[in-house]
Order: sequence, then C-alpha cells, then structure tokens
Amino acid sequence: MLLTELLHPGILESLAGAGHGARVLLADGHYPASTATGERARTVHLNLAPGLLDVTTVLDVLLRALPVEAAHVMVPPEGEPEPPAIDEYRSMLAPAPVGTLGRFDFYDAAPLARPGAGDRHRRHPNLRQPAADHRRPR
Repeated sequence: MLLTELLHPGILESLAGAGHGARVLLADGHYPASTATGERARTVHLNLAPGLLDVTTVLDVLLRALPVEAAHVMVPPEGEPEPPAIDEYRSMLAPAPVGTLGRFDFYDAAPLARPGAGDRHRRHPNLRQPAADHRRPR
C-alpha cells in the first residue's frame, strides 16, 4: 500500500529507479526532450489536454513524496523580466536553494529524468531538482 498521494505509475517507477543524487526535470511542452536529455532519461508524459496540469501542481505533489536538497530554474534572457512561476517555485522549495540557469546551461544540466507537465501556457516554467542524497550528512 502506498502512503502517498503520488500514484502515477510512470513517475513512481522513474523515482524508484533514480537513486541518490539523481535529477528530476519538470518541463513544459516546449522543452526539447528529444535532444536535451540523456539516453538513459525516462520521459513521463502527464498532460491529457492543455491547461489541466502545470509544473507547480506536479511540484506540489512531488514535494510531499520526496526530499529536495536544491533546484534550478530556467530564466529568460538577460533584460527580460523573471516570470511569476519562478517565485512560486522558490516559495514552494524553501528552504532549499533555487539557482538560476540560462536556457542552454539549463539544457546541459538537466539530462537525466523528465516527468513532463506540458505547461505550454506559462513562460519559462522549467525546473530541475537534484534528488536528495541521503548518504551525505546534513
């Protein structure tokens, strides 16, 4: 019996096989998953229709199921305002540090796992979380 509200079989399987220090990517429908992830990455598609599920909703459920030590968000190019989603992530992930990466640095840093939320209606909703490494003392 599972004692979590996270019941999606694909996400549970991906997280169970990830191991200590693995990275989880929550990405929108615009993320280039076919070219910006590693060959061992597993894609889990979540959206049934546009607007039903966003990265914030997926993150909310994941945070109740696993510890997060740190995260990175993709930020827009210099000179463009930071989208509101990034403040939401910082608030939800506190006290874990949330770093920022430009688009291509984010692509390079997030090649392992990718449950895709399909959030095409928000700007820069992508979020990368290294899973907690329980081997390291806190």
